[in-house]
Amino acid sequence: ILTYTATDAHGNSASATQKVTVVDNTPPVISCPLPITLEPSCPTGAIATWTPPVGTDNCPGATTTRTAGPAPGSVFPIGTTTVTYTVNDAHSNSASCSFTVTVLTPQAVIQNMMNIINALPGLTGTQRQGLLSKLQAALDAINDGKPNVACNKLADFNSQVQSYINNGTLTSAQGNSLLSSSNHVRNTIGCTNLPCS
Repeated sequence: ILTYTATDAHGNSASATQKVTVVDNTPPVISCPLPITLEPSCPTGAIATWTPPVGTDNCPGATTTRTAGPAPGSVFPIGTTTVTYTVNDAHSNSASCSFTVTVLTPQAVIQNMMNIINALPGLTGTQRQGLLSKLQAALDAINDGKPNVACNKLADFNSQVQSYINNGTLTSAQGNSLLSSSNHVRNTIGCTNLPCS
């Protein structure tokens, strides 16, 4: 409350008061991470990590909470999960942002590997076809509900890729990327029993 007083030359005065109310109607601001896409690394999915966003506001006292989806470091199921964060300021203004965490199916990972192999330089037609046929057989076995067959085909694929790394047909980076994806699928369909990653 502000008080104003006016006094004239003869000592007469009058006062008036003014009530000033400051209203915060500016919502806070928050920005979420970009969408995350992961290969499954175990039967229940894959672990997703990110830095949680923190909202900002023009006044102190804003708090940010995760209002939907699992926490970072959790195992996310195969499929797409939406994660939402909401920031609330001290005067009931709020803002939210969301992003998705997508864990691919084993079939999608194998298809991606086939696409990569088709684009790799340095492979002869026979070498390329040999790798693709092993992956296609694994894909067919997964779709037919025969994980043991798929496990064997992927093991054969890994052996072939490793030999191509050893003889220089594939670089370590090219080969190890394929081995990583293959091993993710193998653990997801039960060929191995490693923890989620």
